[in-house]
Amino acid sequence: MRELERLRRAHERELETVRQEQNRQLEDLRRQHREQERKLQDLEVELETRTKDVKARLSQLDIQEETAQKEKQQLRDVQRQVALESKEATATHQSLEEAKKEHTHLLESNQQLRRILSELRAHKLELESQVDLLQTKTQRLQKHTRDLEAEAQRKQDTLKELDVEESNASPHFEPDLHIEELRKSLVTSKTKEVPSSLSQSKEEMDLSLDSLRHYFSAEGVALRSAKEFLVRQTRSMQRRQTALKAAQRHLCHELASAPEVPKDLPSTKALDEETRHLDEMKSAMRKGHNLLKKKEEKLNQLESSLREEALDNDTLRGTPLKKVVTFDLSDMEDMSSDSSESCPLPHINPTASPAFPNKIHCLSSSLQRISSQLNSVLSMLGSLNPQPAPALLTSTPAQSRPWSSRSTSIPIYPSLAQVSASSPAALMSTQWAWDPGLGPRLSSSVDDFLMEKWRKYFPTGVPILSSSPAPLENRLGYVSAREQLRLLQRPHSHIPELDSTNLQGMIEANRKWLEHYRSHPKLHLFSSVPDPTATPGLLQLGLDDNTLNVHHY
Repeated sequence: MRELERLRRAHERELETVRQEQNRQLEDLRRQHREQERKLQDLEVELETRTKDVKARLSQLDIQEETAQKEKQQLRDVQRQVALESKEATATHQSLEEAKKEHTHLLESNQQLRRILSELRAHKLELESQVDLLQTKTQRLQKHTRDLEAEAQRKQDTLKELDVEESNASPHFEPDLHIEELRKSLVTSKTKEVPSSLSQSKEEMDLSLDSLRHYFSAEGVALRSAKEFLVRQTRSMQRRQTALKAAQRHLCHELASAPEVPKDLPSTKALDEETRHLDEMKSAMRKGHNLLKKKEEKLNQLESSLREEALDNDTLRGTPLKKVVTFDLSDMEDMSSDSSESCPLPHINPTASPAFPNKIHCLSSSLQRISSQLNSVLSMLGSLNPQPAPALLTSTPAQSRPWSSRSTSIPIYPSLAQVSASSPAALMSTQWAWDPGLGPRLSSSVDDFLMEKWRKYFPTGVPILSSSPAPLENRLGYVSAREQLRLLQRPHSHIPELDSTNLQGMIEANRKWLEHYRSHPKLHLFSSVPDPTATPGLLQLGLDDNTLNVHHY
């Protein structure tokens, strides 16, 4: 029992100990739970705070995103505006460059016009001096004419007295009187023929040199026209080659897509024919370029030979060069008034060494041969090209030129005479025609420009402005570009030729003018000049030491 009591008490003590231990553990657990609850509450508060912060941050980020999008849109707008401003700046720069070029061109044009104005003023002063000299010569001629008339009147009175004396005297004195008069007439005629022949030879030499200058100028125009024509033909050939290649590709595509199509189609034949034509055009173009180079070289050689010959002639004669004043407006109207004909070589009267004629003969014959070959090549190009060809090179004879000389010269060189008198039929067969549509378009601006110049420099009025446009030649020798183009567009049968009838008419007109001027000496020199013929031309004044020559071309 004791043992049981002792066990029971021990057991109670252990239970009490365990109970205390458990209570202590329970308190610890409660305390831990309270601490954890407090921590959880703190974490919950912190979480709520963080949630609020995150929401605030999200709203701020949304605001920043909207701001960034707005800034991005503004940046795009700025970039677009900058691009537009850059384009405007580029366009402004281009327009500024164009304005600078135009300003430079206007300055050059202004300088050129000032140079032309100074040249025209110098020309005007020279012409005024020539007019004064002509008036002095005219007064001298009038005085000489009055002296001649008085002398003729005295001779008529003497003849009347001699007739009266012969009627009263014996008839055996009559043969002596006739022989004496015959001798006097022969002596006076010889003394008059010597200076007239010298002046005529000088005039013929001047006319030949002027004809040579006109010939070389016309040949230069013809060469430029031929080069322009070859350039146009080259462009046309390139366009046709491009079209031919496109057509060949299209035909190959059709043949590849449809194998049952026969090979000998009309389009294939047409393409082959076009290929052959283009090959012929290419060879003709190459030949034309070579002939142009040869012709240019021959012209340069001929010009240098004639220049050497002229220098030798001046050295042999020992005479000073002549002052020549020419009413020539070819520098302003060479686009419309000068024809692109290859004019025949003019005549010249040199007195050089015998080595020159052979050289000039060879050069002129080779030049004529090259011109004929070039005409044939250009004719073939015109036939191969479907477009109409303009006037390029012709070898028309001398009688078909509208600028025919009104003075005559005797050909000394047989080579130049042969070239100028070549067969008209063979030369006319290769002649090209002017395009009629070019006339008003090319000549209207030139005529307006020239009329403005004449009104500016002659405000009181000149025969060009005051006369009607119907006559072909005015009193200063100027012919408008429109009239010259109309003359060049005429058939060659309507072009006036200088024959004996026209020459006699010119002599009669000049005689009438001299009589009119002698009867009205106070009139202006050029105000009463009649139109000698209807042939357009130039008026040239040649001044020697003691002789004043007036030539019409």
